[in-house]
Amino acid sequence: MVLNQQNMESLLLTHWSEFLDTRKFMGLVGYDAREITGTESRPQNLTITRFELTETGFILWAEFKISGISFTSEYRLSNTGLHHVKTIKA
Repeated sequence: MVLNQQNMESLLLTHWSEFLDTRKFMGLVGYDAREITGTESRPQNLTITRFELTETGFILWAEFKISGISFTSEYRLSNTGLHHVKTIKA
Protein backbone atom coordinates (compact mmCIF):
# COMPACT_ATOMS: atom_id res chain seq x y z
CA MET A 1 0.00 0.00 0.00
CA VAL A 2 1.26 3.47 -0.85
CA LEU A 3 -0.28 5.06 2.26
CA ASN A 4 1.50 4.88 5.57
CA GLN A 5 -1.52 3.85 7.64
CA GLN A 6 0.05 4.66 11.00
CA ASN A 7 0.92 8.21 9.95
CA MET A 8 -2.50 8.64 8.33
CA GLU A 9 -4.30 7.54 11.50
CA SER A 10 -2.20 9.93 13.57
CA LEU A 11 -3.07 12.78 11.19
CA LEU A 12 -6.78 11.92 11.26
CA LEU A 13 -6.83 11.68 15.06
CA THR A 14 -5.16 15.07 15.33
CA HIS A 15 -7.40 16.89 12.83
CA TRP A 16 -10.78 15.08 12.93
CA SER A 17 -12.65 18.18 14.04
CA GLU A 18 -11.63 19.92 10.82
CA PHE A 19 -13.49 17.49 8.53
CA LEU A 20 -16.22 15.93 10.70
CA ASP A 21 -19.23 17.95 11.80
CA THR A 22 -18.32 17.93 15.49
CA ARG A 23 -21.78 18.99 16.62
CA LYS A 24 -23.47 16.11 14.78
CA PHE A 25 -20.80 13.61 15.82
CA MET A 26 -21.00 14.56 19.49
CA GLY A 27 -24.80 14.51 19.29
CA LEU A 28 -24.77 10.98 17.86
CA VAL A 29 -22.31 9.74 20.48
CA GLY A 30 -24.41 11.37 23.20
CA TYR A 31 -27.62 9.81 21.89
CA ASP A 32 -26.04 6.35 21.66
CA ALA A 33 -24.51 6.71 25.14
CA ARG A 34 -27.85 7.64 26.70
CA GLU A 35 -29.58 4.74 24.94
CA ILE A 36 -26.99 2.24 26.15
CA THR A 37 -26.64 3.50 29.72
CA GLY A 38 -30.31 4.35 30.23
CA THR A 39 -29.43 7.75 31.66
CA GLU A 40 -29.89 11.32 30.49
CA SER A 41 -26.33 12.25 31.48
CA ARG A 42 -24.14 13.66 28.73
CA PRO A 43 -20.81 12.03 27.90
CA GLN A 44 -17.82 13.76 29.46
CA ASN A 45 -14.19 13.86 28.25
CA LEU A 46 -15.10 12.70 24.73
CA THR A 47 -12.06 11.84 22.62
CA ILE A 48 -11.48 9.88 19.42
CA THR A 49 -8.77 7.30 20.00
CA ARG A 50 -8.88 5.32 16.75
CA PHE A 51 -9.45 6.47 13.19
CA GLU A 52 -8.45 3.61 10.91
CA LEU A 53 -8.93 3.35 7.15
CA THR A 54 -10.43 0.02 6.06
CA GLU A 55 -11.62 -1.26 2.69
CA THR A 56 -15.20 -0.24 3.49
CA GLY A 57 -14.50 3.15 5.07
CA PHE A 58 -13.16 4.14 8.49
CA ILE A 59 -13.36 2.70 11.99
CA LEU A 60 -13.63 5.30 14.76
CA TRP A 61 -13.45 4.77 18.51
CA ALA A 62 -15.01 7.40 20.74
CA GLU A 63 -14.03 7.19 24.40
CA PHE A 64 -15.98 9.03 27.08
CA LYS A 65 -17.21 8.90 30.67
CA ILE A 66 -20.72 8.96 32.09
CA SER A 67 -21.13 9.21 35.87
CA GLY A 68 -17.44 8.35 36.28
CA ILE A 69 -17.71 5.14 34.23
CA SER A 70 -15.52 4.87 31.10
CA PHE A 71 -16.98 3.68 27.80
CA THR A 72 -15.67 3.09 24.28
CA SER A 73 -18.03 3.26 21.29
CA GLU A 74 -17.08 1.95 17.87
CA TYR A 75 -18.44 3.60 14.71
CA ARG A 76 -18.09 2.92 11.01
CA LEU A 77 -17.80 5.92 8.71
CA SER A 78 -18.49 5.27 5.03
CA ASN A 79 -20.10 6.95 2.06
CA THR A 80 -23.49 6.01 3.57
CA GLY A 81 -22.83 7.85 6.84
CA LEU A 82 -21.73 7.23 10.40
CA HIS A 83 -23.07 4.06 12.03
CA HIS A 84 -22.80 2.87 15.64
CA VAL A 85 -21.36 -0.64 15.89
CA LYS A 86 -21.06 -1.28 19.63
CA THR A 87 -20.25 0.27 23.00
CA ILE A 88 -18.36 -1.39 25.82
CA LYS A 89 -17.46 -0.40 29.37
CA ALA A 90 -13.75 0.18 29.55
